[in-house]
Amino acid sequence: MMEIPLWFSNLVFWSVQVALLVLAAALLSRALKLRQPRVLLAYWRSLLAIGLLLPLIEPWHRPAHVATPVLSADFLAVPPPSIPAPTHWHLPSLQTMAPILGMAILAGMVLRLAALALGLLKLRRLRQASSPIPPSSESAGILQAMRDLVAAPAEFRLSTQVDSPVTFGFVTPVILLPERFTSLDPRFQSAIACHELLHVRRRDWAHHLGEENLRALFWFHPAVAWLISRVRLAREQIVDLEVVRLTEARKPYLEALLEFTDGRASLAAIPAPPFLAERQLIERIALMLKEVRMSRKRLIASLTVIPCCLALVIALAARAFPLKAAPRPPPPALKSGGQPNLAGGVA
Repeated sequence: MMEIPLWFSNLVFWSVQVALLVLAAALLSRALKLRQPRVLLAYWRSLLAIGLLLPLIEPWHRPAHVATPVLSADFLAVPPPSIPAPTHWHLPSLQTMAPILGMAILAGMVLRLAALALGLLKLRRLRQASSPIPPSSESAGILQAMRDLVAAPAEFRLSTQVDSPVTFGFVTPVILLPERFTSLDPRFQSAIACHELLHVRRRDWAHHLGEENLRALFWFHPAVAWLISRVRLAREQIVDLEVVRLTEARKPYLEALLEFTDGRASLAAIPAPPFLAERQLIERIALMLKEVRMSRKRLIASLTVIPCCLALVIALAARAFPLKAAPRPPPPALKSGGQPNLAGGVA
């Protein structure tokens, strides 16, 4: 029987290990009611790192070499009986499908990385096509007040090609605003500017780019994509609470979020965090509408129980789905007199 390629079986087993780890972590967070955004951000990031590092932290199994039986010439001289094989339709074996699946995975990685590169070029074009906000306008004063409040330098520009705020850049961060921004209620303008400036201060675009690269490399694994979505939700929730704290305007900020519920389609191919992701709306609003608190004692107890449970899950997953190294080569046979026979036989 043909053997499954070692790289393919290891990829499948690692994928199963990560899926079990993420499933256990999700159930634990729900059971223990972890809802604090800062705790969840550290939690999901740690899980993502552990999942990617599993091949480095778990022991690999190296199967022992099994000697190939040697058939005598007399045995080989006897022709096997000819039995007509029944004609059945068979599915392609994993031995045959593994290289095809491997090429498909690599092709997906290349295509997604290329799309990411094109997205970065699109951001550059958007920046070049945008226009500065007139210094004499009312919006310019609001934006400067928010810069001073948040203590984050960034250039605000208006763009006709975006319908939701877009923040990007390392050395000289830029915040692109839709053209209708200057006609919004001043309270909305303050809330939106505060939100984007907090992303600048936290350098969240660098984290977003790193996550986009991970999504491109591990596009075939839904658990990795789900973890990244949890990381991004927790990050946005942290920014939401900070905006409410700084501006003391919870209601205008919620209304500003709802103002951009339909402004996401044009930003789908841009590698920058959207002001409002569709799947985050309910959870982000729910967190701001109710106080989420957990006693220090309960939090410490939860953070003690979770690592122990996850360590047990990792150990069981590694035992049930072990990663395997290539078998060691067989020891050379010895000639009579104790000298190794490199030809593989015995003199």
